[in-house]
Amino acid sequence: MELVKFLFFPTAAYLVGSFPSAYLLTRLLRRVDIREVGTGSTGASNVSHSVGNVSGLVVLFFDSLIKGFLPTLLFVWLEIPIWALLLSSLSLVAGHNWSVFLRFKGGRGVATSIGVVLGVGMWWQMLIMAIGPGLIGRGLIYKDSAPWTIASLLMLIVLTLIYESQSYIIWLLIGLLTLMLLKRVMSNSGISRLRRDFFSVMFLRIIFDRDVMSKKNWISCDKGLIG
Repeated sequence: MELVKFLFFPTAAYLVGSFPSAYLLTRLLRRVDIREVGTGSTGASNVSHSVGNVSGLVVLFFDSLIKGFLPTLLFVWLEIPIWALLLSSLSLVAGHNWSVFLRFKGGRGVATSIGVVLGVGMWWQMLIMAIGPGLIGRGLIYKDSAPWTIASLLMLIVLTLIYESQSYIIWLLIGLLTLMLLKRVMSNSGISRLRRDFFSVMFLRIIFDRDVMSKKNWISCDKGLIG
């Protein structure tokens, strides 16, 4: 029975996370392959920028609620073992980041991660993140969301260490941070020929989620130059 749980829940979660919501929406409504426009990501941010804000909100809602929140809430409600809950919740995000239906490409996992965090009951912590790094940080200090996303997860880990008694929550957040950093480092491509210095590219990817400092240049540059 334990082996069944070990295999079934994470596998099912990965397939749920892999559902290509952004790809299907943009294909059906606009006849656009979201992987070939903007940043090439299949997340809500790229959909919003490349297709439209309404489409981006639809993808955001689906990826956070259907892919992240509801499955995680179900795992908690079923009271599956903690290790199975951790693996399954992280598999939701891994599926979104490396979708089996999109040749293991995908989004950055931000919306799905938010859904997972809310699914395990971290509502007030997410409210703090929304007001702090979200409204104040991104709105008033620095408008690029990429570094604030990393800062938010790090702050969540600190808050959890201080206030949360359940240690598995800490491991969940560390896992989410690891998946996010891994996705940024790997991107959906290789190392850009625009920046030959490996460490500079890795730094930019980890902090700013792109290969060049200018977000405008990164979005508009020819992705054919990326090796």
